[in-house]
Amino acid sequence: MSKVRMIQCGALAGVLWMAVATGVQADPIKMRISVDSPAQHVKTKIMSNYVAALKTKAGNRLDIELFHSGQLFNDRDVSKAIRQGAVEMAAPGVWLLGGIEPNANFSSLPVFYGMELEQMRKVTDGELGRELNKSLETKLNAKILGSWLEMGSAQWYSTGKPINSYQDIQGMTIRTPGGAANELRLKFFKANVVTIAYPDLALALSQGKADGFISAHDSVVSAKMWEAGVKHSFEDYQLAAHYIPMLNRDFWDKLSPDLQKILADTWQEQVPAQRAAGVAAQAQARDVLIANGVKIVTPDSKTRAAARARMMQEYDQWVKAVKVDPEFARKLLQAFR
Repeated sequence: MSKVRMIQCGALAGVLWMAVATGVQADPIKMRISVDSPAQHVKTKIMSNYVAALKTKAGNRLDIELFHSGQLFNDRDVSKAIRQGAVEMAAPGVWLLGGIEPNANFSSLPVFYGMELEQMRKVTDGELGRELNKSLETKLNAKILGSWLEMGSAQWYSTGKPINSYQDIQGMTIRTPGGAANELRLKFFKANVVTIAYPDLALALSQGKADGFISAHDSVVSAKMWEAGVKHSFEDYQLAAHYIPMLNRDFWDKLSPDLQKILADTWQEQVPAQRAAGVAAQAQARDVLIANGVKIVTPDSKTRAAARARMMQEYDQWVKAVKVDPEFARKLLQAFR
């Protein structure tokens, strides 16, 4: 090697050593986050707050970009994208993961009917939630970041016929959002089941093809469903909306331990505010519905518990229909006993 070449190599080595010694990172690690909710939705705002905190703590070591409104993937497809490494982070709804891990259908079982979100934390924040997380991590090549997002609960909505009690649901034609458990629940209350794509629902209601549907307050508000004739809601907390924050495992593994700690700790620090924001969004949406003439009837906890007790007589049938592992279903019962 020539003397000039030796000097050049020595200089380059010195530059690299200085970069390592000073912690300089020439190329920040790319981190794309996908949500299919619109820009003003509470889920998108929660993710935006998380991104802002990460940028403050991680500096220029991460190149983070949040894609909302399904710009990258719809939530029904994003778990596959996580597994394949097509996106670094997402938070799909738990009901969209049942095809990958059947135990993710747990929240649709009768034991949870009529429960509010804080009651369900015994499972989602507990041992069974951790068990489910581990299974999803294996099957999706993922890292579950921390506690799940909570976005309210599904309720009944109707146009012409008021729903003041469970008896009023009998004989009504109700649009189902899909899934075996939702169909079982509709049939349990002796409703007629109809399948209609959500973008077509407003027209179907206005044309009398359905008497009502199942949804959540914020979704009804975002679609302004009162313009399609929605006048009534029966607020029974029949199905909780949880979203599981997850990262592609290969992306997670290439992060330094301190970056991993920043991502996980920052998420957990924000969980109380995230859950409060979800509650506030549903409360605000509820007020908007009332302001637009929607009458809301809320059965009390004893009434919901009585309906749940009747539904529990069919528990084994539901477990089989939604393909939850019987042992996992048994543990769910034990958790609430």
